[in-house]
Amino acid sequence: MIFSSSELAIIKMYLSEAPRIQVIRKIESILPYIDDEHMKSELKPLVQKLKQISDTEFNNLDFSDVPDLIEG
Repeated sequence: MIFSSSELAIIKMYLSEAPRIQVIRKIESILPYIDDEHMKSELKPLVQKLKQISDTEFNNLDFSDVPDLIEG
């Protein structure tokens, strides 16, 4: 499964929520509160992609070139 750079950046925000199923649940939990349709149109397919990959594939995603969306 190939993820876009923006999808990887969103996943990276939730990596502290790992494992994969926790990332999925967190994204799903915020969807009802998002008013921006563009953001929803990005998040819904992302959740579907995350559901289709295995935990091993998730753990092997490369975030080395992905900038942080939230400075911490």
